[in-house]
Amino acid sequence: MATAYINVSFAIPENIADLDVIYVDFVNGDDINGNGSEENPVKTLRVGLDINHYLGGGKTIIIKEGNYSMGKYTIRDDVTVIGEDPSKVIISQNSG
Repeated sequence: MATAYINVSFAIPENIADLDVIYVDFVNGDDINGNGSEENPVKTLRVGLDINHYLGGGKTIIIKEGNYSMGKYTIRDDVTVIGEDPSKVIISQNSG
């Protein structure tokens, strides 16, 4: 049985600003209409990482309280990921 790998691209919200800090908030964020700012965060860490890549890397991602799951993902650029309250941020791997 052969294994096939596919790349799935995620849409980067159209209203992205050139941010130094990208905010991710599972409860109040929106991956379609959010722009990664503190006032308008994205929902998933994956989209936050994609925005970091789109903006050339070297950004800081602040993750708000919540449970985040990630499938396989290759981080393509330098990034700093910080839990706003590390005791209340959980990042787990899913099978995807």
